[in-house]
Amino acid sequence: MSKIRWDFLLLATAAAFSIMGMGICLAENSWLGIALCFIVLCIAMMYGFKKKKKLQKEGNI
Repeated sequence: MSKIRWDFLLLATAAAFSIMGMGICLAENSWLGIALCFIVLCIAMMYGFKKKKKLQKEGNI
């Protein structure tokens, strides 16, 4: 079994919580909350994919 990549786990958790937050804010009809959760989601996903691509180029994954 491979080692757990804690940085990727943290990014995936942040993305999952932001998706849940978007659902909660949608139920509460809070458009500002939806926008903030969407921004957090985009940042977490983009950073994670960029980091994974960089590590693949280096041959560490």
